[in-house]
Amino acid sequence: MVTIALLPLTVVAARRATETTAKHDACHAEAVSGERRSVIQIHHRGDRGVDGILRLIELAGHDGAIEAMLTAMCVEIAAIAGADVASVYVAEDMRLVMRGNCGFPPAAIGRTTLGIGEGITGLVAECMRPISAAHAAAETAYKHVPGLGEEKYPVFVGVPLIGGGAALGVLVLQRRERPFDADEVTLATALGAPVTLAIERRRATALRSARLAGSPQVPGAVLGRAALVPTTTALDRDDLADPDDRSDRSDRSRAARGNERLRGETDDRSDRNRAARGNERLRGDRDDGDDGDDGDDGGDTDGERSDAGTGSTRLDRAFNRLREDQGRAMRRLADADDPATGAALDRFALALCDARLRERLAAAGDTPRALRAVARDYAKTPYRVGTAGASSHEQTAELEELCVLLCEPAALRPGAVWIADRIAPTIAIAAVARGASALVASDAIAPAAIAVARAAGLPAVADVAGLFGWVRPGDLLAVDGTTGEVLVHPAPAEIERLRRAR
Repeated sequence: MVTIALLPLTVVAARRATETTAKHDACHAEAVSGERRSVIQIHHRGDRGVDGILRLIELAGHDGAIEAMLTAMCVEIAAIAGADVASVYVAEDMRLVMRGNCGFPPAAIGRTTLGIGEGITGLVAECMRPISAAHAAAETAYKHVPGLGEEKYPVFVGVPLIGGGAALGVLVLQRRERPFDADEVTLATALGAPVTLAIERRRATALRSARLAGSPQVPGAVLGRAALVPTTTALDRDDLADPDDRSDRSDRSRAARGNERLRGETDDRSDRNRAARGNERLRGDRDDGDDGDDGDDGGDTDGERSDAGTGSTRLDRAFNRLREDQGRAMRRLADADDPATGAALDRFALALCDARLRERLAAAGDTPRALRAVARDYAKTPYRVGTAGASSHEQTAELEELCVLLCEPAALRPGAVWIADRIAPTIAIAAVARGASALVASDAIAPAAIAVARAAGLPAVADVAGLFGWVRPGDLLAVDGTTGEVLVHPAPAEIERLRRAR
């Protein structure tokens, strides 16, 4: 009986111990899992501080009037810092000029000025350290500015905007009550960083502002970012490609040519086989046909076939991109009635369908210099079709530009102003297809390219002296195809005038 009485107690104790252990393990696992879950946290929209700071960084890169940009930044800063008033003073000719504000009347912007060392704001610029006051009007350094109404916001903090070892301006925050504590002063100092970036950027672009004169070709006025299009001169440069990739391709190309010479594959049969492979790749038959031809040649190693396949795939992708460009351009130029536009589109299409040209390009490799040699040599070939009315020089330029586009995989952003040394129809067709906003050349623009640009309503300016001396990729350009002017980092007034004209 005793045994019977103890057995249930033992079983119950064992069960309780098991349950306790299981709970402990579960809690431990949950803690570990919780730790893992806390490693990565995505801060979605809705956090006013994070959203506001990201907005400040975005505003720092905006174009347009500096007053509008800094005022928008003041709105964000006031909300983040819990201030009733936010002002940005910019140092101009040893004076501080209010260029942005949230909380005071709009008329104060541009009219409120202080000297360096004048008032508490001027003192911030002079000593280049943050200064705060619980009641600004009670301070000896305070200077009253009539018409602002700042007496309603006595709590003050000012932080310097420092760049290049000097005060570029001052960020001032004000509110009705509750002095700014140390953490809030630190926050205000951090919020001044995007404002400093915006002011420095404006000063840097102002140093490179220029008005360049060219020859107007197609009327129209646009505003856009400069995008460098490497044209014929770029084909002399090997630094367009990645150095390691370029070295590998060059080594493979030399090894392949050496192996071909050693094997003696220079007879008619080899030429016919390579032509057949090129035609099959052009039709998209890259499966059984290629294997059969490689078997006929005999002696190709697996490594050589792999390298050839890689080059062929790269060339295929490049040609596919240009076919897509052709389709988009033809849709945009469907209503064009200028014969020169139609002829340019025909030559572009024929070049993409030319199996012999494709074979030559595949054999030459994909270095810019090799492609240029093919383009120059092939343009002289008398049996090319579709070249009636085009001079040998024009044919060479068009083929060289086609080779550049084959080497240039990066798609230019829509709305960019395409700048180049000279522009033939091939580049103009690609510009139309990829949504360029204008064409600008330091040298000539071919008549057929002008016809394509005119049919697409694409402003064009040629013979712009000093273009590459002033313009860098990403610079803001205002292009007037009617007057032939190209403005580099135009002033806010010019930007506004251009936008009204559009």
